[in-house]
Amino acid sequence: MMNEKNLRLTYGGMAIATIATIATSALLCLFVCAPAAAQDVSTEMQWLLPSANTAQTQAQTPTLLPRTRITAEQFAEIKPQPTDFEPDYADVSERNLIRAAQAGDLQKVKTLLAAGAQLNANARDSQGKRPLIAAAAEGHVEIVRLLLERGASPNVKGPAGFTPLGVASLRGHAGVARLLLKAGALVDAKSDNGNTPLLNAVQLDHAATVKELLAFDADLLRTNREGLPALAIAAMEGHAATLAVLLAHGADPNTLDRDGRSALFWALFKKQRTATGLLVAHGAEVGAMSLDIFD
Repeated sequence: MMNEKNLRLTYGGMAIATIATIATSALLCLFVCAPAAAQDVSTEMQWLLPSANTAQTQAQTPTLLPRTRITAEQFAEIKPQPTDFEPDYADVSERNLIRAAQAGDLQKVKTLLAAGAQLNANARDSQGKRPLIAAAAEGHVEIVRLLLERGASPNVKGPAGFTPLGVASLRGHAGVARLLLKAGALVDAKSDNGNTPLLNAVQLDHAATVKELLAFDADLLRTNREGLPALAIAAMEGHAATLAVLLAHGADPNTLDRDGRSALFWALFKKQRTATGLLVAHGAEVGAMSLDIFD
């Protein structure tokens, strides 16, 4: 025999099941009933009724692309342009030309050019390299000469914003730098790190390359992102040969950096004995600075 508690649970469950059945039937009726009965449905329930033109509305509603606010049709109308994000990738012959230029294979470069490989200013490989930049970075003078003769631009930019002259200066390829400068390379073109070819060459103590750049009037007053000119960089790094070249080409030993400090200050601060002597010998003003730090 069922006690009172069990009876309550049994009848309660039956009541819930009955209510659920009635609600389901009501909803099915709403969707199955003819649209003409829509006016008989309360305002609160109107949203459940299928619209007569639902199919037409869905057909007219443009499909948005995933995670965008534009439609597929609008996206298709956007004209593809060679950009830093979607570069004009080189075709097979151009990629082979880039590889040959980088490897220093002069004969293969000649063969590819004779077969019609193009020196497309916008074409690059997946790393952003171009034939002239690849050859300049490795110091392949004859390939650089050939590519320039065939019309390669000496000012095209590659990875990290480096021009052919920029990478040649960074690597210390003085002969390549000379060729590029004679072909019209911009001597003060900045790369993405904010440095000019001269600043990069000074930083890495490529004295011969510095000399080539100065012969084409590289700006001695350009500064890096820390506000340091070439002379201050050479002094603090203790690059005596490069410092001597800068001074010989007219660099003012008393040039101040962005914070008002001289090259001599940096030489003393970094305890660069040879650099200190060079600067003082060329007229650097000692002022209140002490030169006895080396004693």
